[in-house]
Amino acid sequence: MPLPVDEYSKKISVFGKGTKTKLMIVNTLKNGEMSYSEIQKNFSGTSKSTLYKYLSELYKGGIIKKRVERTDGKRPLAFYILNFLAINLSPSGIKDVIEGKNNENREIFAKTDISVKGKGITQKFSQSRLLNDLLSTGIKIEDAVDVLKELKLSVYEGITTTEIRDMVCKILENNDEKLAEIFAVYIDDKLKVHCGNNIEIWTEDEISHKLRAYRKMTEFTGDELNFLSHKIVRDIKKITLFPSKGLVEEYIKFIANSF
Repeated sequence: MPLPVDEYSKKISVFGKGTKTKLMIVNTLKNGEMSYSEIQKNFSGTSKSTLYKYLSELYKGGIIKKRVERTDGKRPLAFYILNFLAINLSPSGIKDVIEGKNNENREIFAKTDISVKGKGITQKFSQSRLLNDLLSTGIKIEDAVDVLKELKLSVYEGITTTEIRDMVCKILENNDEKLAEIFAVYIDDKLKVHCGNNIEIWTEDEISHKLRAYRKMTEFTGDELNFLSHKIVRDIKKITLFPSKGLVEEYIKFIANSF
């Protein structure tokens, strides 16, 4: 999706001076985070001051991210990594930016005033939360955005979480039945847990009871238990859809005594 024209211009202008070296820096960082010293080894022909200046400009322009590690008695260490970078310099890409073709995508993530019912509670429909769920199942960002775009035409005041789940699965089925199946398993509030030679179904209510049992400090409130049991189910499913009993219990213990 094209960037807003101001952001697009800002990112391009970063490469105005030292273009070749800056592009080489971006290429160097494509495989992950590197310290300043590691980057410097790849640019022996560039002075330290010039390299630092270019890194600073790329950072201020939003092309790269920077973090600093501080250790007592030692000089701070700077580390750099690529930020999300998508600049389409083709004639059609530039035309889309100038004409504001990204406005439609901005609307997808605009706040809605639709209430959603589920598990005895009512809350506002959250596109960002649903997007995170879609991405967590391995769906590509562009496909996830298309799902949101189509879904937003169908949601209504008082819709239930079950109805939203069914709508999303139906939309996914039109492109990939396997993804629809994976999403349905991921979004379900239960875990299929391997317990020796058997498979047990652990609900969020059962996980809440285990959280309360493992808690060694002050007791959780009802809302905290609901939130944490839901978090545990989703976090485990990001790792595996068929976890072992040991994995789930250890994670429950960790959450119980970390919050």
